[in-house]
Amino acid sequence: MIIGHVIGKKDCTNISHYLSLMLDELRKYMPLNNGIPSHDTYSRLMRLMNQDSVAENIYDWMSLLVPHFDDDHIILDGKASRASAEKNKEEKPPYIINVIQGFSKLFLYHSEVGNKENEIVALPRTIRMLDIRGNVLTIDAIGTQKSIMRLIRKKDGDFVFAVKGNQENLEAEVSDWINTATEGNEECVQKYSKSEKNGGRLEKRTYYFIKTNECINDPEIRSMVKGIGKVERHIEQDILDSDGNVIRTEIMEQTVYYVTSKGMDVRAFAGFVRRHWAIESAHWVYDYLFQEDRSRARKGNARMNTSIMRKVAYNILLFEKKKKPPGISLEYVQDELRFDLAAVFKYFFSSTEEISTG
Repeated sequence: MIIGHVIGKKDCTNISHYLSLMLDELRKYMPLNNGIPSHDTYSRLMRLMNQDSVAENIYDWMSLLVPHFDDDHIILDGKASRASAEKNKEEKPPYIINVIQGFSKLFLYHSEVGNKENEIVALPRTIRMLDIRGNVLTIDAIGTQKSIMRLIRKKDGDFVFAVKGNQENLEAEVSDWINTATEGNEECVQKYSKSEKNGGRLEKRTYYFIKTNECINDPEIRSMVKGIGKVERHIEQDILDSDGNVIRTEIMEQTVYYVTSKGMDVRAFAGFVRRHWAIESAHWVYDYLFQEDRSRARKGNARMNTSIMRKVAYNILLFEKKKKPPGISLEYVQDELRFDLAAVFKYFFSSTEEISTG
């Protein structure tokens, strides 16, 4: 399944067909005495495998392969699997919490948000499965809960959390303090700005950071927080007509406040925030390559198991892309690996040391 997704096949039928054409090449690596399994066998396997055990084993495997960084960054980000809902049963699209390494954008783990629960319930269950010692976790604002902060600190991790309307008192405390300090040009305020232009879109981000927890009234939250931050985003987006001429420029302003349990400077703070936002582009590429939003796998454990097969394939493509010249696309890497199965098989049969060095 993973090999099929690596080389760009989208479903069990096409994976089985492609691999049957490559049978002689595949037999250099495994016996396959009975040939390639049928697409029905692949489908049945995806339905029957225990999805939690599969995810845990993939996490153990990926944890050995991913590079490790100082102040490593782990992103937890929810994503809907839109085509997998049983519409005739009035199901909502299933929601998956993805765990991603911030620096490399590699997928590590995922868990499903059950039909009768929400992310606030599912996030702690996901965090308990992870080794987060020495890591900084970022989650969308829905995860800014005292219980989740407490769990992360108990597991020797740190957090950088957005504070929005779901925590009105905390948002008011942080915003009042940091806005007063910035307006007064107080020395405690660290500031950093970054502008990026991509086509007709200009984005300027200004980051403010103060090493303090004095503004927080809740004693337990105050004991866990070491700094507060603010990010102002100014976006100018050109709107074009059918001939490519600029009709108008739309301007958007956004301000978000943050709390963190880790002592850091403003540039480190900016890095954690920016990487969390940027993961949406990785999700877009992932959907584009594998068309997960169109996947109709839904019976038994199929949607979660097929999803994690795609994520392992995505990781292999990212590993291989890093060996290519800058600017090479993941589609380019897919095309190359169709004719170089040896490069794919090393991820299954070589030692982690050989993979990381070669």
